[in-house]
Amino acid sequence: LSSADDRLEHIKSTHDLTSEEGRLEYVKEAAAFLGTLSPAEAELYTAKVAEASSFSAGAVEREAENARAKVSERARGKRTAPAERDHHNSLSDGKERLTPGETERLLIKLIVLDPKRLSGLNELLGSVENKDILDIINALSGCLSEDGELSIDAAKEKLEIEQSELLEDILGKTRVSIDEEVLFDDCKKQLRILSLRKRQEEALIKMEMLDASMEEEGREAIEELNREIMEIQAELLDLSRQRGGKI
Repeated sequence: LSSADDRLEHIKSTHDLTSEEGRLEYVKEAAAFLGTLSPAEAELYTAKVAEASSFSAGAVEREAENARAKVSERARGKRTAPAERDHHNSLSDGKERLTPGETERLLIKLIVLDPKRLSGLNELLGSVENKDILDIINALSGCLSEDGELSIDAAKEKLEIEQSELLEDILGKTRVSIDEEVLFDDCKKQLRILSLRKRQEEALIKMEMLDASMEEEGREAIEELNREIMEIQAELLDLSRQRGGKI
């Protein structure tokens, strides 16, 4: 077996392919790997992933194309910010060390300025792909006393050296130029947008597994997914309007 075959077999072994959620997670991880290959190589393995997951080859191919686009975007980021190259290393838990964007840096800064903002963030943090940012937020949360006092030094002790340096950089260089609550509200909206996009992507993938010509149960599932996608798109449109057309 080639190294690509070995990698795909390993990915498959870590997911329960007897469940819909397991197959969905398998396709997403396998497609992310296919996205690192050349288009010609990816095409060779797309059919294998589709067969193992019961997804259509088109669904797997689309996921791989999305992953390849993200790889290209990160590569452009590396060229423009070589000093931050260490934050691009892939990690085994699926999160990636991406260079923290403006929203993520602002989120950390605003949490430190008012630790009460940690309350209610948990449901939105699933859309944050940057492991370092998540680790910093968890460290800050773990160092918040009952009376609302936040110990930055204690948080740093919980972090890796590079993460502690990143926290220092954020606190020293990230500026809050307008009303804090306005910025924090916008950060939450952007996280919500990312969360909705993930849900929409997963719903579209599930639809690829279903055939409209199937029996009644299959048609009902498609109708339910269509309703979910329409609700997601309506909320995305509303959030776009709230942010002045930005999404």
